[in-house]
Amino acid sequence: ISGSTELASEPADTDEFLVSDAGTLKRLDYSLIKSSSDVVKLNETTHSSDVASISIDGHHTSDYDIYDYIIDGFAVSADSNAIRVRVNMGGSAKTTSDYKNAGSDAYRSSSGHTLGASGDWNQSYFRPNGNWGSPRNTSVRRGYLLVRLVNPLSTTQYKTGFYFNTYENHDNSQYVSHTGGWQYGASEGTAVSGLTFYLSSSGNFTSYRVRLYGVK
Repeated sequence: ISGSTELASEPADTDEFLVSDAGTLKRLDYSLIKSSSDVVKLNETTHSSDVASISIDGHHTSDYDIYDYIIDGFAVSADSNAIRVRVNMGGSAKTTSDYKNAGSDAYRSSSGHTLGASGDWNQSYFRPNGNWGSPRNTSVRRGYLLVRLVNPLSTTQYKTGFYFNTYENHDNSQYVSHTGGWQYGASEGTAVSGLTFYLSSSGNFTSYRVRLYGVK
């Protein structure tokens, strides 16, 4: 069948196969044999050139209630750059001052450690790593960030989720861990189409891999 048209993507649920059922040919929908995993990777975006922001958009469907955005191996080009996050609606990042986040930070240095609270109220972003500078060493010291988004297609609730972030500060003086929750408290009648990640000051992402997973 090498001369036939190639199906270059996953079959649709209604695509059909011919099978022999004890010698009798029958048709079979793909929906009956495809994987039914509750966690599915929907997108992967890797670093190809340095960028000031990363937008992952257009992958939310009614198939999933929860979405995990995972950035691993990230580094930046300038000191004192913290990651900030905005929700996308209709493909564009929302910049209104309606974001809130609250959580806890832990810092460890050669001289001791500190545990404290962190958060923001009515900012134009939420901060999953406070104001500590993201790592600059792209070979051995990189950062990891998980942002969870819950019910992005809801038209009756504010959009919310949580975050976890861990990395070594840009000057290698502190090892940092952040965890907390966030909310975008506006436009509850509009679905969220994705997330945009950007930096608090000048500079670019010089290394990253972003994976998006849908969770049932």
